[in-house]
Amino acid sequence: MASEVKLEFRDFKATSASHHTDRFPEHPEWRVVRRGAGVPLTIVAEGSGVVQGVSSAYLVRVSDDDFEIPFSTDLAPNGIDLKLPVNCPIGLYGVYVRCALTTPGDSGSAAAAAGEPARRHAVESASLAQKLLVVANPWNDEDEVYLGDDAERQEYVLSSNGRVYAGSKRGMPWLFGQYRENSVLAVIALLAKCTEEDRKSVVRLSRRMTTLLNSGDDGGVLEGNWSGDYSGGIKPWIWQSSSAILDEYIVSGEQTVKYGQCWVFSALYAAVMRALGVPCRSVTNFDSAHDTDSNRSIDSYFDEDGEALDDMNNDSIWNFHVWNDCWMKRPDLPAGYSGWQAVDATPQEESKVGREKRSMYRMGPAPLHAIKEGKGCAYDTEFVISEVNADIREWVVKKDGPMEMSSVKRRGVGTAIVTKSVGNNRASYITSEYKYAEGTVSERVALSHAHSDATEEPVSFEVVTPSWEDLPVGSKVRIGVKMKNGTDLSQKVSLRIRARLCTYTGRTLKTLTPLSKSVQLAKESEREVESIVTPAQYLNEFQDRVLLVFAVYAQVASKDSDTPGQVFTDTHSIFLELPELRLKVSSEVGHKAVAAVRFEMLNPLRSNLTNIQVQAECDGLLRKNVELDMGNLGSAETLSGSFVIRGLEVGSHELLVGLTSDQLTGINASVTITVVAEGATQKPAVLSENDELDITDVDFKIPENRLAHHTEEYEDDTMVIWRRGQEAVMDIELSQPVKKVNVAFKFTLIKRIGGRRFSFTRQVANVPVHDNKLSVSASLPFDMPVGRYTLTVAVQTASQHVATFDAEDPIVVLFNPWCKDDEVYMENEEELAEYVMNETGGIWVGKYRRNRPMKWDFGQFDMASLETALFLIERVPNKHRHQAPMIVRYLSSALNSEDNNGVLVGNWSGDYADGTPPTGWIGSVEIFEEYMRSSRNTRKKPVKYGQCFIFSGIFTSALRTLGIPSRSVTNFRSAHDCHFNRAIDYYVGVDGDSLEDKNEDSIWNFHVWNEAWMKRSDLPYGYGGWQAVDSTPQELSEQVYCCGPASLHAIKMGQSFNYDSNFIIAEVNADHRLWVERKDSSFVLKRVLTDHVGKEITTKAPGQKLASMDITHLYKHPEGSVANRAALGANVTVGSIEGESGEGEKSDVGFFIDVHDAKLGDDVKADIGLKNTANESRTVTYRITARPLFYTGAGRGKAFFDTGKNEVVIAAGQGDSTTVTVKASEYLAKLQPHQQYWLEFVFFGCVKETDQTDVQTDVMELIVPELTVTLVDATEGNEVQLGQPVRVNITGDLSLSVPTKPRSAALSWNGRGLARNQKRQLGSVDRSKPFSAEITITPTLRGPRTLVVGLSSSELVNVDGSLDLNVV
Repeated sequence: MASEVKLEFRDFKATSASHHTDRFPEHPEWRVVRRGAGVPLTIVAEGSGVVQGVSSAYLVRVSDDDFEIPFSTDLAPNGIDLKLPVNCPIGLYGVYVRCALTTPGDSGSAAAAAGEPARRHAVESASLAQKLLVVANPWNDEDEVYLGDDAERQEYVLSSNGRVYAGSKRGMPWLFGQYRENSVLAVIALLAKCTEEDRKSVVRLSRRMTTLLNSGDDGGVLEGNWSGDYSGGIKPWIWQSSSAILDEYIVSGEQTVKYGQCWVFSALYAAVMRALGVPCRSVTNFDSAHDTDSNRSIDSYFDEDGEALDDMNNDSIWNFHVWNDCWMKRPDLPAGYSGWQAVDATPQEESKVGREKRSMYRMGPAPLHAIKEGKGCAYDTEFVISEVNADIREWVVKKDGPMEMSSVKRRGVGTAIVTKSVGNNRASYITSEYKYAEGTVSERVALSHAHSDATEEPVSFEVVTPSWEDLPVGSKVRIGVKMKNGTDLSQKVSLRIRARLCTYTGRTLKTLTPLSKSVQLAKESEREVESIVTPAQYLNEFQDRVLLVFAVYAQVASKDSDTPGQVFTDTHSIFLELPELRLKVSSEVGHKAVAAVRFEMLNPLRSNLTNIQVQAECDGLLRKNVELDMGNLGSAETLSGSFVIRGLEVGSHELLVGLTSDQLTGINASVTITVVAEGATQKPAVLSENDELDITDVDFKIPENRLAHHTEEYEDDTMVIWRRGQEAVMDIELSQPVKKVNVAFKFTLIKRIGGRRFSFTRQVANVPVHDNKLSVSASLPFDMPVGRYTLTVAVQTASQHVATFDAEDPIVVLFNPWCKDDEVYMENEEELAEYVMNETGGIWVGKYRRNRPMKWDFGQFDMASLETALFLIERVPNKHRHQAPMIVRYLSSALNSEDNNGVLVGNWSGDYADGTPPTGWIGSVEIFEEYMRSSRNTRKKPVKYGQCFIFSGIFTSALRTLGIPSRSVTNFRSAHDCHFNRAIDYYVGVDGDSLEDKNEDSIWNFHVWNEAWMKRSDLPYGYGGWQAVDSTPQELSEQVYCCGPASLHAIKMGQSFNYDSNFIIAEVNADHRLWVERKDSSFVLKRVLTDHVGKEITTKAPGQKLASMDITHLYKHPEGSVANRAALGANVTVGSIEGESGEGEKSDVGFFIDVHDAKLGDDVKADIGLKNTANESRTVTYRITARPLFYTGAGRGKAFFDTGKNEVVIAAGQGDSTTVTVKASEYLAKLQPHQQYWLEFVFFGCVKETDQTDVQTDVMELIVPELTVTLVDATEGNEVQLGQPVRVNITGDLSLSVPTKPRSAALSWNGRGLARNQKRQLGSVDRSKPFSAEITITPTLRGPRTLVVGLSSSELVNVDGSLDLNVV
């Protein structure tokens, strides 16, 4: 009997699981496997044959039988293990092997005669019955699509559900459906249209697929349509799954499907590429530029009446555009260009690169690194650079003259680039992956061109539009134009506001009646004109993905007939949100069990909705898609309905539900439902109102929960304060006895501004009830938004009786640095005690090598601190309330008054008559209390005044209040780099005077900011930990005065990552360059100090009383090291004035100055020295001056001390020195009230023989006295009794060596649990004798407490002391 050899899978379920292809169907004709992995097969010899070995194995591509790929095999006891090459071209293959076979021989053979069994040997071929669809393998580190992070592989390869952001930033649920049979068949059909070269390279394959998916060339899968006429097909916004499109493509015999728009193409592309094993994500670019002339600018043209000239407006800005990113190596490009690559299947522009034969509608792959750096390379990076970063130029075309540019906007394109977050349905903002922060030097360099800024105009204009969150469809839309006349003449303005209803690509659907108005502005006056669009004006033409576009045109009448008047143009788009479709269903359903899904939606229109259709689809819950005809719905009525689902497959599934009507389409919602195995616990169904059972009381167990949540120190012991990521225990009392109940907790986040509220529900099933009472724990998500919540507790009995209880007061939820899953988690207990729990500390001020801690009462557990912090973050959008980086960044703006009436007004003028001098504060609580007391409404009045050390103190308090570890950090010799060139340029005139008009940069003697501890999921791995943040209003960032969070690791490495790291790099590591003016008014660079800036960066050491800790090493590598210079990079460029280097100038005389420390009121001495290193004598003319100085490095007028010119002759190799003395009477008269006491000495010299010039400076702070704080009746360990008055003595040596006029002073003391914002006016203080005062405090809280005391007057600042007490 002849033997046949068959090839079979050994255990394909195990194989597919190891290949991560087990969700694909086990089709009788094909199976999906990944290259670079093994496929175990069994060789079966039917009959009496025995397989002895395999001589060869190879793949044969199905579409080309001549193409074979040999691959290696390992012989196993029951078969072979085929090893697919990691570079195997992606495609459909047949599997063949040749094997050696032995069978029994003839009994009369020679072998049989010799007593051996006869054998016959043959070579047989065998083939696998199923074809193999070989796809890419992102789990194999040799594959060109290798992606190392498992969570990202789950999201970008395996996930069949996701979000596509199309207009709305809340995201549209989408089913990619790459595992469905027809989806795989469509992929196989598309691969058959690819060349061998396409399939060998993922770079080429990804590019080819952008062509095959659109119908612009070769009859692709989907036809794009933006005309508004969708007859003969499906409207683009009705689609909610890619698999439905691919299914229609296969069923129709590969006929093009109608119709799609950009988000549909993107979702379709994501499904195909994920099926092929290529990591892929959908990406939405809000305000996306379509640059038709490749000049990286979007040009809009208007006539003199403000009407758009559509025949000239070839460029456009789409309200949003959706494309894709694919992850891959780029062997065709230099190193550094691998990773995410932008690709786009939407047919916008034809592309032909290199040896490609013809132009086709395709785009990418374009490396994101190249896009961000503005570098053109394969493929189509120039087009994407414009899409995300083009400038907007608006032109007015004159009737009888040339056109004039009216405005240039550099922040109107690529305002937010969004994709779905890994592992959850929140939006992830990836703008920083595509471009540098707007307005930065890096961003301008990347764009490779810039336009001149507009000149100063007599009238300033500001267009005021509502937030996108606040405008559901059916709302009135208001837009205002603010005009401010900055001149002392009246101005006449002709204003025109035109509104259009447009598609998201900018195509006009309807032009509304424009508003035209003539406005007379009085001198130095302001006025706002408002234009209102009512629903009646736009609803008749309303359809999904449309927006209102307002074009503003204003012309200021010219005062001179020969000069044209000022022209202002601007455009703004407002997207109208569709109504919300709400779903009600249990989050769990049993396997093979059924559950009802209820849906409802309110009709927001003033007209009926007709022909309403509801569709639902989900592989694991529905055998076939649900399609319901819901009829019509009246105005302001609520639609409700239901359908049934069944638990078909154990695991989590996302149910997609969509609603369409004749008037509104594209309304959709989704919910994740877990199918649990039989016998597993299920969560209770959604609760409804029922009065048959009551909750009589809920005990929130405040003491127990506060202790467990580390919130026991917050002042109001009646307030419920929890930390996220932790369980909260409650006792519930019912009105009647029951055995068991299901409990649900509904949390609703409180917002201070408009917009949709955020809420979520936590459920606990089968809670036993004893004597009408039950104890239950609510588990708070570790990533829930922080803030105040309303809480509703509901219970449901087995008989479906339901009762609810609304908590009377809000529940406060804070960050949790004790929770490992929270992004602010801090492991070290000593650091937690210091940076979260410690209420008092020090803020270091002074100078390098001579500094001291200013005692500060942070008071983060005081109710004023908590109320202020919660009040401020209630303006943060819901989507950012869970993110520590965004909360911290917002607070850095909200704590200063430059934007949105923040907490504190910065003032460095010296005039504090209408407020408290910055040096008059001793803690944060008094500032917060004054701010919250200033108004009962949401518009508070900023507190006056603060400087950097005060801003840092209140920032530390606010962050610790919210649960974010924080510390105040002082940078001595802190650079303020106005030119962002990482260099500080200091200019000196020919006589040695500082040229204040040219010295724009400065070096602050010290500057105080903050650090906050957190993970940075928006940055690469390794950039979490301490982040620098600064609320002192110094420079604009993203158009507001804020700074950070900037990763300390990024700062140390010199990397310009989000946010503002470049500015802080300069603060701690800039070069200091001295330029000296020559007699011909030119400048010569005399000296570059690379180690002058960023000295002794200091914070308080954990667990030690007012001990400093040097953390300079966290900000930069050691000075002078190669690593330090490499981090500073090549960014150090020329300053505001060009000059030449003085390196060739002869410099053989050294100049030195050293100012002695001195107490306030003592004479100040400065040693100066000269050293002649030449072989001949030198004649030196020198001058020494002194002047008062702000701590910011800014001078306070001219020098009050001047030695005049002195001349000395120094012999060869010799030196000369002298000491100058500034009398106390000389400087005391020059010191300004309420200021710290700084003096700057300047030593300027010139060598007669060589024309060498040099300038040396030294800065000193006059030492102020400290207060000594002690108990009048001393006790061991400073132990005092709770509730008993305690006398405290305060002393200090305030005497001066020269007589001064007595000044009134104030004594302040504060400390939680000891005293609260106490102050005593002392009248005139006699400075001729020691100071002494006594106060009485009464402790109100037990435990270790610290009293902080400060003394201030117009001539005494930063005089403070503290006392540690133990209250028993």
